[in-house]
Amino acid sequence: MSCEKKCEWLDNSRMTCFDRCPRKFFYQYVEHLRSRSPMVAADYGTCLHCALPFVLRNDLSGASQEFTQRWAEFGHEGDDKRNLSQGLRMIEAFERAHRDGGSIWSPVDRPSNTLKILDERSDDEIPFALDIGLGCPFVGRIDALVRHRDTNELFIMDYKSCSWLTQGWIDGFLFSPQLRGYTIAMKLLYGLDNVVGGIVETLHVLKSGPKIQTLPPFRFQEWELGDWLEWSLGCSAGIHRCYAENKWPKNLCGCNSYPSYGTAGFMCEFAQLCSVEHWESIVDLYEIQEWKSFVMAEPTPSENE
Repeated sequence: MSCEKKCEWLDNSRMTCFDRCPRKFFYQYVEHLRSRSPMVAADYGTCLHCALPFVLRNDLSGASQEFTQRWAEFGHEGDDKRNLSQGLRMIEAFERAHRDGGSIWSPVDRPSNTLKILDERSDDEIPFALDIGLGCPFVGRIDALVRHRDTNELFIMDYKSCSWLTQGWIDGFLFSPQLRGYTIAMKLLYGLDNVVGGIVETLHVLKSGPKIQTLPPFRFQEWELGDWLEWSLGCSAGIHRCYAENKWPKNLCGCNSYPSYGTAGFMCEFAQLCSVEHWESIVDLYEIQEWKSFVMAEPTPSENE
């Protein structure tokens, strides 16, 4: 393998990918390989992320237009659960769930010094880049900052579209690196000590029609946030070491759920590359597509002064 690149930034997705398998990280983030199969589920979720903030501002028509436009740009025909019609039904279901005080949370204005990016998805979104000692910036984009209706506490909001909603899936958010990392980011970057955790709004994708469910709030103690920081420091150290040594070992427990006792979930999309001695020989099965967490906007002249 030949690699002369270095790690310029890290987010939760990159660190969890490396934790599952360094070789998967190499394929996905160093070589920028992607499956040639259409990413319908991920793109469907992106369209919803862009549309739902309109609903919270009582603009159902704007939400429908936004989803329709974004979905058309992706060019997917979709399937029986994820298509234009189902997306518009999801938006209507979200509006009903949040109508007349039916929601336990409401969005608050994002900090005035929020990072400016070119590919912003909504006025609620909070992108960030933060130095927490990882050897490069820790970056991410938070769906919204919200306030609890009954306790007045602040939470980070995370919209999650899913096709199955089990108790095990719900319980997993208690240990979610994303929720903990984003909570730390809001505390450190904006001095919001009263951000206590995360709220997950599940957008349940079903053939029979969408369902909306707000999960109980996840509150994190300082020691739990400390656990995340310790984990992220360990991941980043391993990632930088692999870059420096240009060695990306395979974690044979991360290929699928059987060798990892169920925790890995689906079969790794790069399993084919690891099934041959020389992965380059079948690399044409994949396409090259570099992905960035966000694209920074150029500062205005007044910001440079």
